[in-house]
Amino acid sequence: MKRKLIIKIGFLLSILAVFTLVILALFTRKSVLESSEETALTVAELVRDTLTSYMVLGVIDRRDVFLNQVKSTHGLEWVRVIRGEAVVRQFGRRGMDERTADALEIEALRLGERRSDLIEDRDRVIYRLVIPYKAEKSCITCHQVKEGEVLGAISLGMDLTSKRAEALTLLTIYGLSSIILFVIMFYVVKKHFEPYDRFMREVKTALSGFKEGDFGRRVRLDLGGEVGELAKTFNLVGEALGKTLSTVREKVSTLLGYRVMETENDLRDTEKIIDELVKISNFKRAVEQDLSKEDIYSRLEHVLS
Repeated sequence: MKRKLIIKIGFLLSILAVFTLVILALFTRKSVLESSEETALTVAELVRDTLTSYMVLGVIDRRDVFLNQVKSTHGLEWVRVIRGEAVVRQFGRRGMDERTADALEIEALRLGERRSDLIEDRDRVIYRLVIPYKAEKSCITCHQVKEGEVLGAISLGMDLTSKRAEALTLLTIYGLSSIILFVIMFYVVKKHFEPYDRFMREVKTALSGFKEGDFGRRVRLDLGGEVGELAKTFNLVGEALGKTLSTVREKVSTLLGYRVMETENDLRDTEKIIDELVKISNFKRAVEQDLSKEDIYSRLEHVLS
């Protein structure tokens, strides 16, 4: 019983641990991506507002220095400003870094919607975010574009390799903690159910003795707690049964006037002496139905022969 219970508890706890581990991994991944996206959006707004100020002040030539500072300060892999077609028609391109590099940037400019991607392999994890910006009323004073037309985009790349390592460390700590907790729980469960297991084994042994008519079997009383109370009650029941059967045999022997040969099986001895009593009772009833002394003598002769 104890082994089956421990196996069931272990199975349920294992499922719970795996389920919790998966949930924790998904939650950690989601939290890291959301945090990275929030950081990227903050950086993108900073770049947009600063470059707008540079254009107004006529110091746009400081753009590259500023972008390098942003890249270094925020730990970015890259930060690029991509010009849209409307801006290219008006001002042309300053260099290759302002061209779209891949399908993700092309799609973001074409749809005017934010696009992101996660590049992940065994060695590195790179989170990419492309944020397009559309012309507002204030932009029309400097740019020959229509309101709502895409002016360009900011492309960011963030290295999340260290974040992944931190997440794996967290999951490893959780896994090891779960294993240690399971070992402790198994030990506690084993210790808790050990008296019950021993009690059940001793009860099984005692009941086997009862089946064979040996009512002298007893369960140890050193189990303690509720199990000790059960053991005490069981012993009292066994003792009461033994005394009852012994009393029955004594009284029947008194009625018969002799004792039947006894063995170590109280059940069989009691059954045997009751059978003797039944035989005598049946004989007495039969004699009472005889009509004459000759019938009685004939019956006695038949019994004794």
